[in-house]
Amino acid sequence: MKRLVVTLVLLASRLASADVSLPAVFGDHMVLQEGRPVPLWGLAEPGEKITVTAAGATADATTDKAGHWKVTLAALQAREPFDVTVRGKNTVVFKDVVTGEVWLASGQSNMAWPLHGTMHAAPVLEKANHPRLRLFQVARLKSFGETPSDVVGKWTLCTPETAADFSAVGYFFGRALMEKLDRPVGIIHTSWGGTPAEAWTSREALAASPALKHMLDAGPDKLRAATRAYEAESHRGTPPPRDPGNEGAKRGWAKPEFATTDWESLILPATWEQELPEPFDGAIWVRKEVTVPADWVGQTLTVHLGPIFGCDTTYVNGVQAGASCNEKPRLDIWPRRYTVPASAVRTNRVVIAVRVFDASGPGGFTGLREDLRLVRGDSFDGPSVSLRGEWRYQIEVRLPITPVTRRSPPATVLTSNSPTVLYDGMLRPLAPYGIKGAIWYQGESNTKRAFQYRTLFPAMIRGWRRTWGQGDFPFLFVQLAAYHPRWPPPGQWSPDEWAELREAQLMTLDLPQTGMAVSIDIGDPDDIHPRNKQEVGRRLGLAALAQVYGQEVPYSGPLYTGQTVEK
Repeated sequence: MKRLVVTLVLLASRLASADVSLPAVFGDHMVLQEGRPVPLWGLAEPGEKITVTAAGATADATTDKAGHWKVTLAALQAREPFDVTVRGKNTVVFKDVVTGEVWLASGQSNMAWPLHGTMHAAPVLEKANHPRLRLFQVARLKSFGETPSDVVGKWTLCTPETAADFSAVGYFFGRALMEKLDRPVGIIHTSWGGTPAEAWTSREALAASPALKHMLDAGPDKLRAATRAYEAESHRGTPPPRDPGNEGAKRGWAKPEFATTDWESLILPATWEQELPEPFDGAIWVRKEVTVPADWVGQTLTVHLGPIFGCDTTYVNGVQAGASCNEKPRLDIWPRRYTVPASAVRTNRVVIAVRVFDASGPGGFTGLREDLRLVRGDSFDGPSVSLRGEWRYQIEVRLPITPVTRRSPPATVLTSNSPTVLYDGMLRPLAPYGIKGAIWYQGESNTKRAFQYRTLFPAMIRGWRRTWGQGDFPFLFVQLAAYHPRWPPPGQWSPDEWAELREAQLMTLDLPQTGMAVSIDIGDPDDIHPRNKQEVGRRLGLAALAQVYGQEVPYSGPLYTGQTVEK
């Protein structure tokens, strides 16, 4: 009987694997690039005939020996939603598909920064119902040497709920095009905070450059072995103790009636290195008690904690309001925002308890003072009580500190910063999905090698264009915003690094079909993540309207062209 069960399971598995399937970038609500041939591809049984129909266009293909197939539909222009039907031995139907403008949005944390974390987020999100703006969020994934066949993500209509955690720059750019062009827009967002440009560059592009090919010296096996050794020494592979079941929760540290008279004090927001008497890795609890207005009792609240470097579990009046961790496909320093149920607000005394686990690095609350607040209602703004200032803390788990935990991983360790790993994991599987162009906000992680960026950035762009195979598609990027004081203390960072990288970005305009949005005037000297993403998206939109869509709109200030010397 056991043999029969195994045989049936294996047969069912083979049949399932023979079903027609397509990558995740194809789905309900997707936007197909208008006015150009539409490629679709996927898997099925070897030798199977595949027929794709959409908006009156049809194309056929037969799968190869490995089961791969690809078709190209004639250019589509359909103003009303339609179905895309893929037929083989089974049928796959995608509904509510539209044609319009499709743009990639990529880079590091300033591109990934969520809409809910920007200035004036509440009124923007209240109006973020845009059925013609479609969003696709690519989950974070590293890959080295072997490109995954797919990404993780799905198309969604733009609503306040789906837009809140989406790229703010991508949203404002897409909204601007949707409104000005009066047509659907799709934004495919694929970013990872803190990553350098080489992580987004193809192996072929790096190998072709004498100045960059040294980045590929470490082979996959060597990198993986070094990575395992480094993680063991630095605790980076340490699984975080989770709630419930950790000692702090068992001791009642989240309960509002628990007394913290013997706990120490610290000032938040701050990192542990700034506030604790000695370097710390491990699990730590912080608590704060506030008094809210009487009419807040019995109402839903929202606790805003800003970015936290580490895995957090947040309780309000003993009720778990939410949890986030770096290992999720999000930013390492994602702004935390959790809804507190009305049932947890029984009096005007509110106790917030946050457990943070960090195995290496600074740890702590890394946002601005105004990020820490308790808001009435399930909203981003509105009546609020500040949470900044003095908190009480207690250490639950202390990990041993070694020298390696206090420095960045060496180049021989495989991380999200390693050359090609994000190109392989989060970009290449999207090709050759039809796009109009790409927007890019990155460079902060390359300022220490600003001169190299003159070569690296154009190489990355050319590599993307080769991958898509649709010519020199438009590539628009953001020049770095202002950051840090003009004259830093001696021995710290040099302002020349950021200026030199901005110059490298400016020089990249020599590539055809490129455009630049200047943002130096809307930066923040105290925050590497300036919150005025509205203007960044608007300026990228102006560049697209003028340079890509031929509209007569002002999109750039004056650019230096040369000089003459007299006498």
